[in-house]
Amino acid sequence: MAHYNWGNALIQQGKPAEASEHYRQALLFKPGYAIAHINWGVALAQQGKLVEASEHYRQALQLKPDSAEAHANWGLALADQGKLVEASDHYRQALQIKPDSAEVHIIWGTALADRGRLAEAGEHYRQALRIKPDHAAAQSNLLNVLRRLGTGKEDAAPSRKGEKSQ
Repeated sequence: MAHYNWGNALIQQGKPAEASEHYRQALLFKPGYAIAHINWGVALAQQGKLVEASEHYRQALQLKPDSAEAHANWGLALADQGKLVEASDHYRQALQIKPDSAEVHIIWGTALADRGRLAEAGEHYRQALRIKPDHAAAQSNLLNVLRRLGTGKEDAAPSRKGEKSQ
């Protein structure tokens, strides 16, 4: 899996186009490698190739239907295309597979906030903080949403009630 590892190193160096070629090579050697499809999708998304990225997430899910990571990344690609309803379906599926994923709540919250759905975004950031109270991105994003909504910092603490998330 040298090509896969090389692709990962290139992604970390901010070279998604070069990484894509290595993920392609990795899949020639191991076509059923779902994580290589996911990472290739991430590399393509970083290049703005969201439709191609979505195809790799779809392929990853064919190989590994219980991949929360593939659902979350596909949701992100769809949200970036303005397809929030479809994206929400994938975020929801990711959370069904991995209900304790603060990251999925943060990604979903960010997609909502970017589209002006601040109250819903805040609920996802709160849920992320229920799961992982010290998550800096969730704390920061929630505070930003609360500021935009015009509420005070005292509301930033995650609610302890059984509030329902989307």
